[in-house]
Amino acid sequence: MTTPPAQGVQHFVTTPSGTLTIVHRHMTPVWAFMRWPGLGERQYANFDVDDEDGARAWLREAKLRIDARAWQPEREEQCEEERSRLTFGDYFPTWLE
Repeated sequence: MTTPPAQGVQHFVTTPSGTLTIVHRHMTPVWAFMRWPGLGERQYANFDVDDEDGARAWLREAKLRIDARAWQPEREEQCEEERSRLTFGDYFPTWLE
């Protein structure tokens, strides 16, 4: 089964506080639903209006990861980062309890 390309969409949104924000989104890869049940159909990221290049880079990186089947939801990336920083010294007191 082939994965459809990350179809990205960019639009500008004014927040309730009146700040203009760039919102980028792409479709969640079909194969990701089996690995992470409960994912939304689309993945979103907000950027400052001055960071249009960053927004495009986020979408481009997502497409590359999807094509390589290395994509994962942002919450999983954050959990992996936290796990990689956890040392035995940090974990040990919790383990003793």
